[in-house]
Amino acid sequence: MECSLAIVDEAFEGLVNQLSLLFSNIIDSLSVRQIGFLVALAKGETSFSSKEVLQKYDLGTSANIKNLKQVTLDKDIIDIVSGNTIEFQDPIFEYWMRNVYSK
Repeated sequence: MECSLAIVDEAFEGLVNQLSLLFSNIIDSLSVRQIGFLVALAKGETSFSSKEVLQKYDLGTSANIKNLKQVTLDKDIIDIVSGNTIEFQDPIFEYWMRNVYSK
């Protein structure tokens, strides 16, 4: 049996569906601004302190960004890697935030 792209896509969607309850529970433990920060990150934003990003994702003031990073880091949701780049620890959660939660 060959593995087609359709089989891989179906398996991936099945995995995302299985993890949706876990991801929903994580979201339920976060504040509105923490969720907004994660949505912004999942959508590829990098200038979190810019006026446009702060308003679009309801992040409050630029002073909040350091706290939002720290809380999501402490909850093992994100990592800060070389060059101060922020990324999700779980790429499936990032996919879910971008394509399921924020739709």
